[in-house]
Amino acid sequence: MKASITYSQLRRYFWLAAPLSFFVLGLGQLYVGRIRWAAYFLVAWVAVAALLLTSVPLTFAGFAFAYLGLFSVYAVAGVHAGIIAWREPLIERRAYHRWYVYPTYAVIVPGAMMGVVYAVVGLGGYHPFRLASDAMAPTLRAGDYFVVKEELFDPRYVGEVVAYRRDDETHVHRLVAVAGDRVAVRGGRLIINGAELAVRPLCRVPAFPDGRTVEVAEERLGNHRYAVQNLDEGSDFVREREEATLAPGQFFVMGDFRDNSMDSRMLGAFDESQFVGRALYIIWSDDRSRIGRSLLTDLPVVGKDHCPGVP
Repeated sequence: MKASITYSQLRRYFWLAAPLSFFVLGLGQLYVGRIRWAAYFLVAWVAVAALLLTSVPLTFAGFAFAYLGLFSVYAVAGVHAGIIAWREPLIERRAYHRWYVYPTYAVIVPGAMMGVVYAVVGLGGYHPFRLASDAMAPTLRAGDYFVVKEELFDPRYVGEVVAYRRDDETHVHRLVAVAGDRVAVRGGRLIINGAELAVRPLCRVPAFPDGRTVEVAEERLGNHRYAVQNLDEGSDFVREREEATLAPGQFFVMGDFRDNSMDSRMLGAFDESQFVGRALYIIWSDDRSRIGRSLLTDLPVVGKDHCPGVP
């Protein structure tokens, strides 16, 4: 038999309290009469969100830790609200237990939290992007999601995957040369300051339905090693470029899929004011084995990552 309820009491259900805080942080605490705990969870969520202002997300592990932390606050809040309602199904009516308080809270608090997200993402400079083409294959493939850290241009980023603005859109290629460098492309090979970059062939793999294959190789630029690929039969893209010296404030980019990339070989050098930042790591890919892969490695390219059957 259920206990009788007086006007000063309210019955609370655990199966409702938990989902309320799962979907709107702190709403379950409001429902069970623990408004102070709602404030605690909101403060905890903001504290975890503040990690996006630090260097923690510079690695995929840090990125995952920060975002899982945000979801964990929701999970703990939901469990907390459910336990309170289970243990204390009857609570004292509070001044804020009015029907209109719940929808008001459910609108204002998520709106404020969204504002916090936009603020920390904007100030922290960590932005997710989705690649629309295979111009950066095999490093990045069409459909891959990856994180770019907004930063000022630095010549030390040579060899890294960078984002830049062109025609009001963000594009991603590899930074291969900066102001003062002499750049040439001959036979699909990149030549910087008169020296052809070291290349280590890895394999040939099918790349198109018509059976055409690409040669995958490791290229080394400075301390960076990365995989590039070229069509065995070549392509209609411009592959040759006479040597030219980059003017002050300019940088030169190329796609890792050298025969399938519209880059500085055709469009010329870009201005440092167009620079957006560096690509850090892959956060989602149709190939699940690529998730979490760093784009900042200086380790030798692993053949099996790009060549089926190659160790």
